[in-house]
This record gives sequence, C-alpha cells and structure tokens, in this order.
Amino acid sequence: MHDKMRWMAALAVAALVLVLAAPAQQKSDDKAVDPVCGMTVTRAKAAATYEYKGTTYYFCSASCKDAFAKEPEKYLAKSSPKAEDKAVCLVCGMKVDKATAKATYDYKGKTYYFCCSGCKEKFVKDPEKYLNKKPGAAKGMQMTPGDGCAASCGPGCPMKDKPKK
Repeated sequence: MHDKMRWMAALAVAALVLVLAAPAQQKSDDKAVDPVCGMTVTRAKAAATYEYKGTTYYFCSASCKDAFAKEPEKYLAKSSPKAEDKAVCLVCGMKVDKATAKATYDYKGKTYYFCCSGCKEKFVKDPEKYLNKKPGAAKGMQMTPGDGCAASCGPGCPMKDKPKK
C-alpha cells in the first residue's frame, strides 16, 4: 500500500512541476527577434509575420516585413553575426550592428554604438545616466513606434518611419 501511495505522490509532484513550468516556457517562446531591425517582439502582438522556407518570422512593422520579403537571405545572413559584432543602444535598447551603427561616441576610452543620432545626442548630454541604468534595463527593451527614441529622435532613426501599431 505504501509503495502505491509513494508512486502516486511522485506522480502528483511531477504533474505539479509540469504545470508550474509550462507558463515559464510559454513566456520565453512568446518572443521573437525581428530579423530586419533586431527588435524583440511578442509573437502574438507582432505587427506582421512572413513564412519563408517553413519558418515563420515576426516583425515589429509592415515595413520591416516588406523589406524582409524582398530580400530574405540578406536579413537571414545579417541576423547571425558574432556577438562581438553587435551592441545595444544604451538609450533605447535597440540592437545595433557595430559596422552599420548610425552613430558612435567615444567616452572614457570606450566606443558606444547608437541606432540613430538622436540617441547619441541624448547619451552625450548625460552619459552617466545611461551607464548607471540597472543592468539589462535597455537591453532587449520592446519598443513600439511612438515610444522611446521614435518619438524624439532625429533623422535616421530606424523607428521613425514605422507606423504606430
């Protein structure tokens, strides 16, 4: 009798673990990276999707989807650079390719990379404000057109031309 109860208790614990782990797994699977601009998007709220070679890609805007649809291989090749070739704009959190960053700024012997000149200008005014943010505060920040840098950046902001969701 005790063996049967132990087995049932073990089964109940295993079921509980699965039930509790499922939402965490679902949350991590709910995000995708727009292969055009590098923004993190929530799959369920993505502005657009595109199926290519059996894989669904998620986009922050229709303009990113349209650019991808015209030249998917260009963006797929771009989406796999080495980590050291990437940076995060400290102002808005957008992922930036170091080689194609719209703006850079050297501060205390280190080069910082920005998605646009507007973000660079904000950083230059008060670098310590952005350097003293909690770790990861800007990294992977999800933005929508009209938020963050899109609302206040200058020409060349990758978010400027994207329609509001």
